[in-house]
Amino acid sequence: MLLALCYMTCSIHMPGFE
Repeated sequence: MLLALCYMTCSIHMPGFE
């Protein structure tokens, strides 16, 4: 879903994002 995609994208752009 979009949420999963956003989660992965955020984790890539913001290391340590949880």
